[in-house]
Amino acid sequence: MASIIMHIATAKVHLQKYKDVSSADEFIRGVVAPDVLGWKGDKIASHYGEPRIKGESLKQKFAGKVNLGKFISQRTIDTDYDKGYFLHLLGDFYFFNELLYRPEYERHYNPHAIYDDYAILQNDVMSKYGVQYTPETKQWNITKEGQPTMITFDQVCSFIEFCGNLDLKEMAKKIQSEEDIPFFDRDKHVIQ
Repeated sequence: MASIIMHIATAKVHLQKYKDVSSADEFIRGVVAPDVLGWKGDKIASHYGEPRIKGESLKQKFAGKVNLGKFISQRTIDTDYDKGYFLHLLGDFYFFNELLYRPEYERHYNPHAIYDDYAILQNDVMSKYGVQYTPETKQWNITKEGQPTMITFDQVCSFIEFCGNLDLKEMAKKIQSEEDIPFFDRDKHVIQ
């Protein structure tokens, strides 16, 4: 769950760019909510995901982790909490489908390696963005030494900037009307 720091950093970027949030505390509460609720219960439900299907590909599994359309059809983003919740789901959608997924993982994917990468990168992310764990997420503050194997620090920072700069109302409209949403290219969006 160390990835929660990426969500909090994304929220900070969003708060710096947009003035659509009146309570930063409620927004951050919403940003961490899908993981907090998932940890306490059903992560598929808290992420508006789809149940796993036996024999599905990794791409299908990643695509089913978050259903943005289901969220938008069931909730609004009128409150700061729901805006944060939506930002978290957007982050997970982009993370699994565009930052993490690679076709070669269909043959060999180690789901534990990504958690190691989070633990290796989180202190650098915390330092760069000036963020910390919230009281309800501090139990996930786990660090490791080493080199990440699946994602780089530059890719993570690029991802944070990309997601934090998404216009939530515009994204909700696009999803509701089934328009194309922006694409995140993990290899082109590298911060220098």
